Amino acid sequence: SGDNKRERFDAMVQKGRAKAQNLKQKGAARVEDLKTRQRAHADHVREIHDEGAGLSYGERLKRMISAYGPLALGFHFGVEACVTGCFYVAIKYGLDVTSLLQFFHDCTGIDTSKTLSP
Repeated sequence: SGDNKRERFDAMVQKGRAKAQNLKQKGAARVEDLKTRQRAHADHVREIHDEGAGLSYGERLKRMISAYGPLALGFHFGVEACVTGCFYVAIKYGLDVTSLLQFFHDCTGIDTSKTLSP
């Protein structure tokens, strides 16, 4: 009876080790799959960026929507609405736009002199 218990115990240990090994292999396969997907995504983003370097704003927006779907469109217009609303409120409450553009020029070095002039 003692030998029988020992044999069953050894069988359970072997079965557990086999399951653990199987899980390790599945985990390694999943990690490799994720790495492959990450590389493919990085290549896709790089390709889109390189192709879009000389495109107009509208064409880049079309490509972004085709790549990322309607969520990108909603996000884009949501950000645009927030920025426009913030500028509207700032100007309504007396923000001096000329001083803001001068501050922007001083910080970045980007020429803003033609922004307000016709």
